[in-house]
Amino acid sequence: MILALSPHLDDVVFSCGGYLYDKVQAGTRVQCVTIFTATVPVLSEFALACRLDKELDGTVDYMALRRAEDRNASALLGIDPLHWEFAEAPHRGYVSAPDLFAGVHDDDPLERARLDQKIREHLADAPYTEVLYPYGAGNHADHLQLIAAVERVRPAFPAVRFRRYYDMPYAARFRDRYPELGETVPAYPLGDATLRQKLAACAAYASQLGFQFGDRAGMEATLGLVEYLIYVR
Repeated sequence: MILALSPHLDDVVFSCGGYLYDKVQAGTRVQCVTIFTATVPVLSEFALACRLDKELDGTVDYMALRRAEDRNASALLGIDPLHWEFAEAPHRGYVSAPDLFAGVHDDDPLERARLDQKIREHLADAPYTEVLYPYGAGNHADHLQLIAAVERVRPAFPAVRFRRYYDMPYAARFRDRYPELGETVPAYPLGDATLRQKLAACAAYASQLGFQFGDRAGMEATLGLVEYLIYVR
């Protein structure tokens, strides 16, 4: 059984959806837990801007929309989705796009102890043999917070294999920062059927395609034919 940990409602599918689809096709159960999915009724200026740049106004329950997209994407891959209600960084004092990608604020109010406990309890409740979590490509604060939580919890589960996925589209967008890709970090190639299914799942995140990729063709060109994963142990 595999547990994939996703900061946001698309990160796992964009980054390693093909790998997980192959595992499902081989008979392995896969569950994806997405951490930052809480609906926050009162929006900061930056949180509102993050909706407007996707052509959604402040009256839309944005996270409910995104959770529905994630359920649709997961169904296409055969993954079991689970959504935890932690608030995204724009609701925790991050005030701009550059701020999101500049590391974790010292005063970030994320309840780290509660996140650690939920991950620890979740791992203890099922016979997981492999856990996937982000590498941190792009340096997004929410990704870094999840990585730190997994690193704190990981020593308690020595029998579980931990693996990190390179965060897409950031690993592709900032490709020059990661010269190890294709070299010391080998590519995981996607067969034709797997690629088609992954791209269909990625397209289910309709609210994100224009902002992240321009359109579906841009998404397909950016995500490409391979994925990158590394074993921690």
